[in-house]
Amino acid sequence: MLKFRAQSFVSAANMFSQIAHLLSRGEGLRNSHVPELGGMLGELTRECEKLDLPMTLAQLKRIKENLENGSFGNFASMNQQLQELMNRMWDELDLSVFYQIESSKSKYYEQAETKISPEISKSFPSATLELIDASKCYAVGRSTACVFHLMRGLEVGLACMARVFSRLLEYLCQSVQCPCFLGGYRRTRPHRNRQRPPLLTTGRPPHQLSQ
Repeated sequence: MLKFRAQSFVSAANMFSQIAHLLSRGEGLRNSHVPELGGMLGELTRECEKLDLPMTLAQLKRIKENLENGSFGNFASMNQQLQELMNRMWDELDLSVFYQIESSKSKYYEQAETKISPEISKSFPSATLELIDASKCYAVGRSTACVFHLMRGLEVGLACMARVFSRLLEYLCQSVQCPCFLGGYRRTRPHRNRQRPPLLTTGRPPHQLSQ
């Protein structure tokens, strides 16, 4: 699942709004704004790369280059470039759909490994992945899938118990000469003695016997 920080976009929009306000009043960028703007552009670039926003990334690259070599141009050009960046980002984000995990359940997705006790991971390592998937399914509200993975994880423990108790039962039965176990499980309930019906010797099917 893709993870990104929405705070980066909110912070960037707030900073761009402040810069646009300064430029509209005929003021230039202050010295304190340049490193702050550079850091914000870098953080926004990383988030746009995660979300695959190519048009926004192209404009970000152009602004960063102008900021580094001091060729931002006049105030109107700078404002226009920032406004173009906001428009591209808005359009590309508008084409995407984002789903949010409930804050109270996010830990079951991001920290799924920590929800499994070390004793279980050590004793049943093959069940660990199933339990991790169960935790993540619970976080995203897929209850049926969560139960499915829990059952898969439980199978590992039940299989181990079956092997242990199978050997124990074999030992006990052989010790007391129990007929229910001779090299493996057998059906212990005896078959009822049923008398076979007499064979038909007429050569005719049953529905024609009365004829």
